[in-house]
Amino acid sequence: MAGLACAQCAAELDPSDRFCPRCGAEVDAADSTGVISAIGDSAPLPPVTASGHDLASGQAALIVQGGPDHGTRFVLSSSDLVVGRSDESDVFLDDVTVSRRHAVIVRGADGWSISDDGSLNGTYVNRRLAEGSVALASGDEVQLGKYRFVFVEASRS
Repeated sequence: MAGLACAQCAAELDPSDRFCPRCGAEVDAADSTGVISAIGDSAPLPPVTASGHDLASGQAALIVQGGPDHGTRFVLSSSDLVVGRSDESDVFLDDVTVSRRHAVIVRGADGWSISDDGSLNGTYVNRRLAEGSVALASGDEVQLGKYRFVFVEASRS
């Protein structure tokens, strides 16, 4: 039997996926062909080159690779950041697939981490549901609603 595929970009899907891991399209329903129809972006987007060479020491960034605002870069420099759809969020994501207070990103002594803040659609790191606080490393994929980011840290000299 063939695997499940996103109807928008043909990426392989796990039956438990709520969003396509490649294009960020929302998974709607499965049909008898094994192709899952999706709502959202109409075409896959090219990857964004991600490096932290231009970030100041202690900074990190989330760079949108899939979903709305492709290529947008959010520089993270304070220690506790709220990511969500609320105007009061430190990282504002204007899409209904993102909860008002979706996730919290923390910079601690051991580096950066992310935790879900009770969102409806969950927070994913490297395509796995984040349960509790999850450590982040440069190159990690972070998904919140339709938004798929690459996380990058300042390069160490």
